[in-house]
Amino acid sequence: MGAGLVRNRGYAFLRAGANKELTQESYEGFCEMIPRDHVDSFVISDVFTIPHVAMMLAKTGSYEAIVTCALVDEQVAWHQEHLVKNIFEGLTRVSIDTEVLMIPLIFESTNRSGSNHRPLDAEAFFLRGLEAASTALEISKLKSSVFALKDVLARLWPI
Repeated sequence: MGAGLVRNRGYAFLRAGANKELTQESYEGFCEMIPRDHVDSFVISDVFTIPHVAMMLAKTGSYEAIVTCALVDEQVAWHQEHLVKNIFEGLTRVSIDTEVLMIPLIFESTNRSGSNHRPLDAEAFFLRGLEAASTALEISKLKSSVFALKDVLARLWPI
């Protein structure tokens, strides 16, 4: 795989869960740094299927990175912490198996009393989208550098 191929691949942004307005804010933040025409957006309803859908997208070979965004609401999923842990584990496995960067933006609702978490609002989701875009661009640049170095070394010392 050459450096040119890596630079031409785009990004997928997968949103899941009931609160589509907040996950849309993360998408908007992401698209502040990465043009929309380089981002394929997908919306699914069930947060538990995120790793499966991410795997399907990764296997296409079309994406440099896949961002997943969801709000796991404790009123909907009483086993919220377990669900979030499983989503992260699934995305880690997808990333390892496919070598496609997964950037999870999985938020837990913070309605619990005594919680130290900052309340989740549109601004928090937007900022996390910006952070995801920055990470995606940094890793894309790193991958391009590694592939370019590999190409140079192959020309200098052919096998």
